[in-house]
Order: sequence, then C-alpha cells, then structure tokens
Amino acid sequence: MTNRWISKLKSLGVLLRRFAVLFFALFQPVSVILIERRSGDLFSTQGTDPFIIPAGYAFSIWSVIVLGTMIYAVYQLLPRTYKMRVFDEIAGSAILIFMGFAYWIWLASMQELWGTVLVFIGMGLLLRTIYLRLLTETFSKWTQYFVRGSFALYYGWTTVAVFSNLASALHYYGLPQGGVSGLSWQAVILVAALFVSYQLLDEIYFSRPYFAAIIWAFASIVVGTILSGLQAWPLILLSIAGTIFLLFRGIQTIQYTYEEPSH
Repeated sequence: MTNRWISKLKSLGVLLRRFAVLFFALFQPVSVILIERRSGDLFSTQGTDPFIIPAGYAFSIWSVIVLGTMIYAVYQLLPRTYKMRVFDEIAGSAILIFMGFAYWIWLASMQELWGTVLVFIGMGLLLRTIYLRLLTETFSKWTQYFVRGSFALYYGWTTVAVFSNLASALHYYGLPQGGVSGLSWQAVILVAALFVSYQLLDEIYFSRPYFAAIIWAFASIVVGTILSGLQAWPLILLSIAGTIFLLFRGIQTIQYTYEEPSH
C-alpha cells in the first residue's frame, strides 16, 4: 500500500513538473507583453548600441523560438510521451530557461545590462545540457526535428546573444563606439563570438537548426555594421569574413550528414 502511494505521488510530481514546463513556456510571450506595456518597445533604442549588434529585424527570430518551445511544452504533456523519461530529466532545466527569458526581458527594460549577460550565459549552459542529453535519445524523425530543433534554435541564438549583450553592456557602461579603441574591443568580441559559435556547432554535430540560428545572427550583424556606415568598415569586413567562414564550413559538413546522430 505504501509503495503504491509513493508511486502515485511520484507520478503526480512528474505530471506537475510537465505542467510547469507548459506554464513557463507560455509565460515567455506574456512577459514581453506585460513589460512592454510598462516600459515601451524593448528594441527601439537603435543608434546607441555598438556596431556589432544584430540589425533590428533579426530579433523576429524570437517569435519562432518561443513558438517552438510552446509546441514542445504541449507535446511533452501528451499521454503518449509519458514513457519518454528524457522529458522529465530536462524539465527542470527547461523551466529555468523559460524563466530566464522573462527575467532577461525585465532586466533589459531596467537597463541592467550586466544582468542580461549573466542570464544569457546561464541559459546557454542549460541549453547545452539539454541538447547534449537530447542527442543521446532516439526519436522518430518528426519528433527529432521539432524537439531537438526547438532547443537547437534557442541554443544557437542564445550563443550569439551572450556576446551581443556583452557588447551592449560594455558600451553602455563607458567603452567607446568608434575610433581605434572602439573598433578594437568590438572586433575582439566578434572574433570570440565566431570562435565559440563554431566550437559549439562542432560539438553538437553541426545541428542544422543551431547552424541556421547562428548564421541568421551573424548575417544580421553584417547588416548592422553596414548600416553603421564607413566608420565601421573594419567590423564590416570582419563580420562578412566570419559569416562566410561559418557558412562554408557548415554547408561543407552538413552536405555529408543526412540526419543528426541518434545514439
């Protein structure tokens, strides 16, 4: 009798955790609406950013990312998935990521830019843990693409967001935008972003959604630097070269990989 009750309580706990995943996934877009009602458009301060920030249109990828996580959150609540223990194992990390999204939005509205950097680093580490765990699981092709794909897209954009937010914070708290010193520190951050993105892409077997997210991000950085004018010409050349390198290496590798590995 006691064992039966313990088993029921464990099952209830698992179900509640999965409902929590759905709640916080849905809270992501709600947090944007609530905070923008109080603070206005979160992405309307162009002109005060450093040169290596993605062009404004690029942030529309958040709509795709958030929609993907909401679809995942609904899917992992379906009875047919209850035997897929991997969803229970990643539930806690997923909840923290979705909470981190809302916390990032709040910090950005308060101009607490160092806080946004730390939040994105934490989200990136959690997304890495989730994705590496998902790579060890065998899924049907459809489930593989939308479950892994949702988190890979989130992971890719978050990787570049760490460096974009770092650049914004450094400029906001005093580093110059232009001149030799301004171009130099931005070049260092851009090279670091390219290096880390490539290393993580290689670690996860050149995941196509991750690859798409980082190419989207770096291509928009190219656009952003071009829109900044000739004063940013070294960063224009560097961002173009870096994006072409990632594009070439990614396509070269992916064309020999017909599907992501299932372990």
